[in-house]
Amino acid sequence: RQLMVELLQSVGFDVQSAKTGEEAIAQWAAWQPHLIWMDWQMPRMNGSEATQQIRTVEALRSTLEPKHDAHLANSSDSGVISPPKTVIIALTASVFENTRQEALEAGCNDLVYKPFQESEIFDKIETFLGVQYIYQALSQETPLTPKTLSPLEIEQVLSQQSTQWLADFLQATIELDEDAIALHIGEIQNQSVEVAQSMTELTNILDFSRLAELLQNALALQQQD
Repeated sequence: RQLMVELLQSVGFDVQSAKTGEEAIAQWAAWQPHLIWMDWQMPRMNGSEATQQIRTVEALRSTLEPKHDAHLANSSDSGVISPPKTVIIALTASVFENTRQEALEAGCNDLVYKPFQESEIFDKIETFLGVQYIYQALSQETPLTPKTLSPLEIEQVLSQQSTQWLADFLQATIELDEDAIALHIGEIQNQSVEVAQSMTELTNILDFSRLAELLQNALALQQQD
């Protein structure tokens, strides 16, 4: 969730986030966003249930809209017009073929599978909202991606951190606490952009077991010293 927020904010979108389906509905009702990236797996109320409730409220609003004569359709006093339906795109790591159909039946406009490419997220927003992006050309001297490090190089950098920091990071990884994981990655970025990039990539593809292995090996390196 935090990685999605940072990705969208980086190009200028106004973003709010929710941890649960109930929070998503509350945010939608108060904020009326143009688009929701709806995680399909959330605690208590999942993405399917939250989407269905949003669509139910939208349908109810449309039936309660005041009816007006045709000649008043463009008039400023033609009554309060309810906001347009919010675009909802599901995000899921599910490998089941029927997940897309379930998402569409729940009321989603589309579905994106994890792990996803950044370009896929921006392309979907362009498709459904009609936004346009301003692209900046990179000079030939500017590397497109940070240097790729070997697992041992990553572990050596991590082993330079405090034992408590590593233990807390490892616990967050085991508990799949994405907020805490993102926080730790942000902290290591000041020391090594390459290590932060490598760990972000593992998070994006949901390879938490590999992330935990790197942290465990870093702790082992500390003990050897």
